[in-house]
Amino acid sequence: MFLSAHSKLKAGRPLASFCLAAVLLCALLLCFTGCGGGGSDETGDNSFNGSWDAQLNFIIDDCQIVEPTLAGIVDVHSISQDGAGITLESLGGFGESLSGEASADNSRFEVNQLLKGDLFGDGFFCVVRQSYSYERLSREKATVLFKRTLECNDGYLCESRAQGEAERNPA
Repeated sequence: MFLSAHSKLKAGRPLASFCLAAVLLCALLLCFTGCGGGGSDETGDNSFNGSWDAQLNFIIDDCQIVEPTLAGIVDVHSISQDGAGITLESLGGFGESLSGEASADNSRFEVNQLLKGDLFGDGFFCVVRQSYSYERLSREKATVLFKRTLECNDGYLCESRAQGEAERNPA
């Protein structure tokens, strides 16, 4: 474009057409180089707030969380963030509430839950530890890890781990 405008100028075209071509070229270059955005959405909200659809595949499922014929689960996570504090409500699969904190750069978080007592009504004292961790891939997607351990005073011990991705639902 610049070369053709320059050759027209040499052929006796008015200087105005050369200036117009130069202005258009600069505007086009600014659009390509200056319109990258700042990394968060138009509201400036970089939190994990919202509803996320999580698809998890079990790596190990000694606790038999899912049927042996299933490889994983689909769950909906309602996430609330206030500063660094995070609460995750599992609305589907497990129906649990876990809390934790986001990293300083808000790119990941881990939430945990600890349950103790006669959890199964069988007279044995058990401890369940479970956690979810999210690591942001983009504003709308994250990798998810799930872990549950169960230990009871009758000697029973199991561990289940799953991994997958979550995608934020539109508001």
